[in-house]
Amino acid sequence: PSPPPPPSPSPPPSPTPPPSPPPSHFTLANSSDVVTKLKDAAIAKNEEAAMKKQQATEKRAAADQKQRDATAKRAAANSMKLNADAKKVQVQKTRNTLLRGITDVKIKKKVQLVVDAAIAGVNVTIVKASFTAASKTAACNEAYLKMNLLSTLGACDVSSTVSDRRQRFANTVYLVEILLSSAEVTQLDIDNALTTLSAAGVIAETSNEDSLVLLPSIPGIDTGIVKTFQNDLTAATTATAIAEAAETVAVAMESAAAILETDATAAEKVAAGVSPMDRERDGKQKIGTAHRDNGNPSQSQQGPEFSNLGSATTLVSQSSWHSVSSWSSSYGYRMLGFIACSTVTAGLIAAALHFRKRRREHMTADTMPLLQPHGLPAAGYGTI
Repeated sequence: PSPPPPPSPSPPPSPTPPPSPPPSHFTLANSSDVVTKLKDAAIAKNEEAAMKKQQATEKRAAADQKQRDATAKRAAANSMKLNADAKKVQVQKTRNTLLRGITDVKIKKKVQLVVDAAIAGVNVTIVKASFTAASKTAACNEAYLKMNLLSTLGACDVSSTVSDRRQRFANTVYLVEILLSSAEVTQLDIDNALTTLSAAGVIAETSNEDSLVLLPSIPGIDTGIVKTFQNDLTAATTATAIAEAAETVAVAMESAAAILETDATAAEKVAAGVSPMDRERDGKQKIGTAHRDNGNPSQSQQGPEFSNLGSATTLVSQSSWHSVSSWSSSYGYRMLGFIACSTVTAGLIAAALHFRKRRREHMTADTMPLLQPHGLPAAGYGTI
């Protein structure tokens, strides 16, 4: 008997089919959603930019108006100050004229102390006390000594004397009047002088007199010049008060203008932060975000065909967005830009899907020669 035929070789195991590619979630509908989101974001950005620009414009107008007001107030204050200074100069001229007409040294000293107190706006302190001395000059010196003051700081006048007839050559009791002004010596020194005088056992009578009221009562001066001095001083005092009030208003206005200027500058910086260039940058960032939000797999997961698609889509999207941003000043141009962006992006996606289908067909055709050595039937090629 013939030997049994050798067993036929077992057919090779069927090759494992290649894994199917992950489903693509980047569809035409999703691309339309991306464009819609980008359009809505751009509109919101434009509205925000317009609002911020309007706020900055209003604040700039308010700041400029306040600055103009402050400038006007400053000019008025400076003018009033010049007017007050001119009146003060006139007062000094009248004062000098008044003093030049007085020949008596003691009266001139008294008038000078009173008019200087009037110019300074302070009262005159009058101290009256009795002193026993050999002469009027000695009585004045004794009064200054008891008060611990220099004789140059006040004006001394002996208004009356009381003599002792029993002692013909004895000292005389003089009623001394000392005039002091805080324009020449501080009020603290005047108070200390009165305290020192009282501590020395001298009984004194003190009073505070209005310098302008006291001036006409001094004998030996021209009453006409005194009246002119009073009028000039009143005008200068009034002008000075007005100038000081205007200065206060000008300073307050300048401070308010500075605050509004700072606020306007800050608003302009905020408005500049949502400019078309910023919208362009934000739009580019939102393209990637929108792709991720729609579940679009990464390029490494999609395969080489979608790597090319992603690059092309990003390039066209950025280019289209740049065109939209450059036309952001007109809403009609923005709409045209978004329509163009949507159309181009949809066309690229369709081309990429077609490219993917063709590549899969080519991969199937390229695999057929590799399977022929295994003796697979031609009918199986279609399945593979």
